Amino acid sequence: MKLLHKTALTQLAVICATGCFLSVQAAPLITISDNLNLYATGTATGQYNSNILSSPGGPGKKDDYVMTLSPGVELDYGRNTDTTLNIKYREDFLRYLQNSGLNNDLSNVFVTASRQQGSAEIDANFSYVQAYTNTPTFIIPGVPITTIIRSDIYAAGVKVNYTISPKFYTDIGLQYSQTDYLYGAGAPYQNATNYHVPANFYYDYSEKIDVGVAYYFDYTDPSNSRAPVTSGVVRYDNFGGLSLRMKQWEKLTGTVNIGVDDNHVTNNSGAGVTASDSLNLAYGVKLQYDYSEKLSFFLNGQRNFQTGAQGQNIQVTTATLSGHYAYSDNVSLDFTPIGYSYSQYFQTTPQRDDNAYNIGFAANWAPTSYLSLTAGYTYFMNSSNQPGATYNINLVTISGTVRY
Repeated sequence: MKLLHKTALTQLAVICATGCFLSVQAAPLITISDNLNLYATGTATGQYNSNILSSPGGPGKKDDYVMTLSPGVELDYGRNTDTTLNIKYREDFLRYLQNSGLNNDLSNVFVTASRQQGSAEIDANFSYVQAYTNTPTFIIPGVPITTIIRSDIYAAGVKVNYTISPKFYTDIGLQYSQTDYLYGAGAPYQNATNYHVPANFYYDYSEKIDVGVAYYFDYTDPSNSRAPVTSGVVRYDNFGGLSLRMKQWEKLTGTVNIGVDDNHVTNNSGAGVTASDSLNLAYGVKLQYDYSEKLSFFLNGQRNFQTGAQGQNIQVTTATLSGHYAYSDNVSLDFTPIGYSYSQYFQTTPQRDDNAYNIGFAANWAPTSYLSLTAGYTYFMNSSNQPGATYNINLVTISGTVRY
């Protein structure tokens, strides 16, 4: 299992944490063989966005209505076998009603595979995402935001879970990602290469609880020859700690990890940064409480280091409380009463500190096995001690998804 999940500071992760579609298990469009199916997928989304550029206010703050059409295909292999493979391709066509200059077409590819080989379970992944979003780390003091930033994000990884004995098991992995910022608007930002290597060891203490030790190494190297400033700060972290995995304990399941993170930054005289190490408390929480058969609550949080779009070394502390209520087999409600994050931009003068909040809900309806509909609202606010970095967004979204 993964420890202290490293999450990119994307608008999707920060402000769209509520709506999730009901699981759609439709018959495939084409059955190629007993183990190979082809599905046609598509989503139509209408959205009102009160701040499409994530601007702090004034004449630069614009609202708009956005229509997104997302046709795609999905190839699924390995039903009832030891090897599975899933390939998804989706093209997003974004059209803005009042700001047509922001229209864009975005490609997305996702590949997952797994293999059960004796005592080992091997999982692999690959993705290519053409991202189109503004986040708090994009904000440069004194520089107005005039467009939405495009980037290409490549990711690939593998994880191996190995059962050593009936009482002991381990999992190790490697995750790679590369983010490239495009065009003139992306010039001020640092392309980043990241490696994340977790290694965990668990003891099956009882039917309810596993206990273990956890470690990960995380390395990010920002670089951009087009940037008007020197390159970002190369950062790496070594985390070590304890892990508690609850398989089923008084309706509670999930994982809690707590330990110490050694955060290291390399010397960068041009950016005014000297090499340094600091020891910090780090944790990861991912818990689910099943209050009843219909109602579940989720608590997710983490404290670790991430790298911003300008190569900043940021310690991020997050906590999100959310829930899911299944009114029936076809109707459900997802809600986030509160989501919070605190971001400290180290090695900046003066140090920038951001507090971000989000709330929201989404109602979901699956009238058939191949169609799901959702409608929701999300509010996001980023409050910063730096000028120009405080802004809010209201999102109202209605969408429908077909998988056949």
